[in-house]
Amino acid sequence: MILALILSSKNELPRPEPVVDAIHSPLLTSIGVRRLPTVRSSLAAFARQAGVSADMFPQHQRPLPNLTDLLLHSLRIESSATIHRMYEMGVGGSELAKALVYNSPFYLRAPLATPVEESRRSPRKRLNSSKPNLVFPRKIYATSATLIVVPGTLFRQWQSEIEKHCEDGALRCYFAEKAAGTLPTAAMLASHYDVCRYA
Repeated sequence: MILALILSSKNELPRPEPVVDAIHSPLLTSIGVRRLPTVRSSLAAFARQAGVSADMFPQHQRPLPNLTDLLLHSLRIESSATIHRMYEMGVGGSELAKALVYNSPFYLRAPLATPVEESRRSPRKRLNSSKPNLVFPRKIYATSATLIVVPGTLFRQWQSEIEKHCEDGALRCYFAEKAAGTLPTAAMLASHYDVCRYA
C-alpha cells in the first residue's frame, strides 16, 4: 500500500505549508531567482515581509530572460513528471537535462517576530539596539521524493519489496545505511530520487 501511494504521488510537488509564526516565499528555483523579473519581484516582497535585504539573493546581469530560463523554471515548479520522463527516455546526459535536474525547486521560510518576543526585551535594550534582529530565511527543498526510515532489520526487506512489486525503473531509489557515510546534498536528493531509505 505504501509503494502504491509513492508511485501515485511521485510526480506531485508539495506546496509550502502555512505556519502561524513564519512566512514563506512562493516556490522558487535558482534560475528563477537569478534571471526572472517576476520571481525577483515576489522575492523582494518576501524579503520586505521577512525583514531581510533583497541584496542577499544573487541576480544575473542579463536584462531579459531567454526561453531556456523560462522553460527550466516552469518545468521544475509545476511537477516532477518531466524529470521522470527524462530518465525514462535516457536523455539524462544532455546539457539541458543536467540543468533541469540541478535547478531544484525550493521555498524560503523566515520566522516572524512576535510582540511577545519584543516585550520580553527591557526598555533600555530596545532603545539602545541600533541594529535590527538579523533574520536568515531557511531554504527548504520541494520534492516529490519519499523518505522512509526503517530499523536495520527491515532494510533489506524494503529493498526486496520494491524489486518484487515495482517495475524496473519505476522508482529511483537511494539506500543509505549508517555505515554508508556521507549522504548526498539535499538538492541532489530532492531531484535525483523518488525514494530515500535510511536505516
